[in-house]
Amino acid sequence: MIKSVFLGLVLSSFFGFGCASSSGRDSASSEQKPLSARSIASESSTPSMKTVVYKKVGALDLHASVYPVAGAGPKAAILYLHGGGLVSDGLGYFEKWGQLHLKRFHDAGYVVVNIEYRLAPQTKLPEIFNDVKSAYAWMGNEGVSEFDIDPTRIAIVGHSAGAYLAALSGARLSPRPAAVVIASGYSDINGDWYAKPSIEYLKKDVVLKSDAMASLGIRTGEVATTDSKTSDAIFGDKGYWVYLRQNGLWPLEVAGHDPADKKWYRQWNPIELVKRDYPPAFLLHGGKDTDVPFEQAKKMHEALQAKGVPSIYSFEKEGVHCFDALGVDEVVPDYVPPRLKEMDEFLSTYIGKKTL
Repeated sequence: MIKSVFLGLVLSSFFGFGCASSSGRDSASSEQKPLSARSIASESSTPSMKTVVYKKVGALDLHASVYPVAGAGPKAAILYLHGGGLVSDGLGYFEKWGQLHLKRFHDAGYVVVNIEYRLAPQTKLPEIFNDVKSAYAWMGNEGVSEFDIDPTRIAIVGHSAGAYLAALSGARLSPRPAAVVIASGYSDINGDWYAKPSIEYLKKDVVLKSDAMASLGIRTGEVATTDSKTSDAIFGDKGYWVYLRQNGLWPLEVAGHDPADKKWYRQWNPIELVKRDYPPAFLLHGGKDTDVPFEQAKKMHEALQAKGVPSIYSFEKEGVHCFDALGVDEVVPDYVPPRLKEMDEFLSTYIGKKTL
């Protein structure tokens, strides 16, 4: 009985946290913060990691944290794309929010490749996605020779803005990835939910443009990561992210085009790019997500089904934005929430075993 009550309290905590958004970051009060797997797990239980440069853009090196898997033979792999609205974060995002996923992926025998990519507003969407393409190509070349990655068994996994990039990858990468996982992601980026002021963010104090730009820190050129202090400032009460959402400016500032330019956005909205060759998709979303409406996942799932693409829509009624980011197994060892079990089974089906 005591164990059941304890687990219930943990699950309440699990569904109450989000990631990479103002509402998500603010939801962790000073008394109740997300636990870090690194602070709980011993060093011996943390998979080894190697940092590589997967791309150079001028003087800027773009890095990937690679978590290899021991043993001979080709191995399935995960390309992980972090959240942060395409304006913030980097490799550290996965270290903070993705540790439960890392443990499960590693235990399943998947090589995990966590990348940083260039960020807006300095770099616009097309070039940001080019970084994803470059990382994918690196996995299919250097990743094969250095880490035994099987290029036919690569799944793209992302959270929030990273999930948007994952959804886009399913339509724009060639060859197609074996599967995509879209967690709290979006399927159209010039819809009213993003191109008009957000009711949720208008509840906050108005953010001035001067304060918003100051939160970005000193950016003398293109950047591919932000430190934790800058990330917190960007998503803080006077931050750039809140400013974008209060004014409906994300499409213009990040994509670089007026949201009324529907012809241009058709090539960048995953839901408008779905064809029969789109890879199997797992869409995870919470019903209490105030950053990205769950309808974004639901409509994408319906579009995939209409084309005959294998798709699973895993809906958690009480889930907030990126509700899967806090791993309850950090306080209840070996416990994996049902939604994540569904994700594991999905990945096992499409990349878990070599098909002859």
